[in-house]
Amino acid sequence: MTSEEILRFKTAFAFSVVTKFFAPQSLNNFISTRYMKAVFDIENIHAYNWAQFVADELRLAAASLQLKLSRGKNIGYINGCMLIPQIHYLDSLDFGKDSPPDHILPRFAAYNDAMVQEDLFTYTNSISAADQLRKIWLHISDPVPRFLKLQQIQEALAFDAEMQDDAFNVAVQALFEDEVHRFGGTDFLGWRHFLNQDFAMHATAGGADWNPEDHVYLFNDIHIPYDVSKSRLIYIPLHQPFHFSVYAFDMENEKIQIMDPLRDTSKGGQDIEARHSKTKDHIAKALQDCMVISFPDWKRNISSWQHEFPTNIPATANRLCMFLVHTRTSTTLNMHS
Repeated sequence: MTSEEILRFKTAFAFSVVTKFFAPQSLNNFISTRYMKAVFDIENIHAYNWAQFVADELRLAAASLQLKLSRGKNIGYINGCMLIPQIHYLDSLDFGKDSPPDHILPRFAAYNDAMVQEDLFTYTNSISAADQLRKIWLHISDPVPRFLKLQQIQEALAFDAEMQDDAFNVAVQALFEDEVHRFGGTDFLGWRHFLNQDFAMHATAGGADWNPEDHVYLFNDIHIPYDVSKSRLIYIPLHQPFHFSVYAFDMENEKIQIMDPLRDTSKGGQDIEARHSKTKDHIAKALQDCMVISFPDWKRNISSWQHEFPTNIPATANRLCMFLVHTRTSTTLNMHS
């Protein structure tokens, strides 16, 4: 590498480390001008007190967070290196005989992903004080503001319990973000797209409850880093009496797979075809409406696509588990087809 190429690499590396690791900022992936001075004298960048910088940024983020909470504002993105408080949190957890050995320092070095998940699961479900259960543990500002109290999270973790709507929608949002993280920068980004259950709820209600403009953010918004019109699969969950179904729109083969675990009339009161005779039309039309508004070049007619009911769909009371099972089932079916 030439001296100029080395300088360019050092500059790019410094920007990357500072903006993505030391002090991430909520600037929609734009570089903060606060860091420009750090690269003016790149040869002496090693002399800066970066540990102090990281600590100062965390203090500023904590103060900003407390101010927003006190004023009842949306929390949004929390700046700063979140790995630092996460490490201290894991170091401070005490699970009695299940705690990591004291001779391992820092203690988080003894953890692996499975241990973290199991310990956090145990800790979350161990809290029973009424005042603690009412506290907000999770807050999302984009694309739709949502928050979950500890009690809602505990109910969501119970696989034999009915998951509340907000908890389910937060889980679907997390699933979407996991896909972006997993496939970002590859040709697989956006190969499947997830909608929350609010979409089907409003679509099937119809009338004044359905306005496609209110749901365009699910298809064409700054938080979606891919073209949904080019997605191969679009999943739409539908909550029905006593159970839960998933509509998988195969955008490549122009067909609709309706995954309904309730195959008989014991609880639904209707056979599977009759049960979805109206909802499939409402959901297909709603999806068509949003695609036309979101993508002016959209010419296909989703309402005319054929539908089918895959068999051997497992049932579970927990809607998130069922959604994950259904999406995996649909993905497998489409891969084989």
